Amino acid sequence: MSQFDLFFWKDFASKGLATLLGALIGIPIALGLDRHLAARRKAEERQQEHILTLERKLQFIESLEAALRKNQKLVQQMKTELTPQSVIFYNVDTLLLDSTSSIKYQLIEDLRLNQLLDSIRYELAHLHRKVELQLEIEFSAFKEMQGYQNRRSRLISAIHDHFPRIESEIGEALNGLALMKTRLTGEFRGRTGKGGVRS
Repeated sequence: MSQFDLFFWKDFASKGLATLLGALIGIPIALGLDRHLAARRKAEERQQEHILTLERKLQFIESLEAALRKNQKLVQQMKTELTPQSVIFYNVDTLLLDSTSSIKYQLIEDLRLNQLLDSIRYELAHLHRKVELQLEIEFSAFKEMQGYQNRRSRLISAIHDHFPRIESEIGEALNGLALMKTRLTGEFRGRTGKGGVRS
């Protein structure tokens, strides 16, 4: 064997051994580092997803509060303005409560509060039908029938019978939503360091 062959094999063996050791040590370290970074990214994604869920819940609660307050004011206005001698041309607003009736079970964990919101939705829908009826019959041929004013008085009385329950349930729901909002806002602040949510 020539001296060149000896140097070649010696150099080849040392470089091959260094490459083999590098691969044996470097690959597991690289894989471990990759797993660590992937787990960290996944934890950050879960954290961000939870923050977005909190934001959605808070925005939903704020929308519900606004809808309930609007209906609360409308009911109070109806109480004073609706008499057997008067006709009202406005009605309660059930649009948000109707359109979010199923999603609220995903965003609000409190089953009792969800049931209360369903009850409010039902009572407002029932009230809505009666208010529509009082308007419809006022401008129909039914008005000319005998006993109309007596029937209208009974209808107005039935409408007024809804008010105490609706007002009570809306007040209870607003209190429940306020408590939930306070809890979620605290959790949101704790996770983000921010004071509020984006609207």
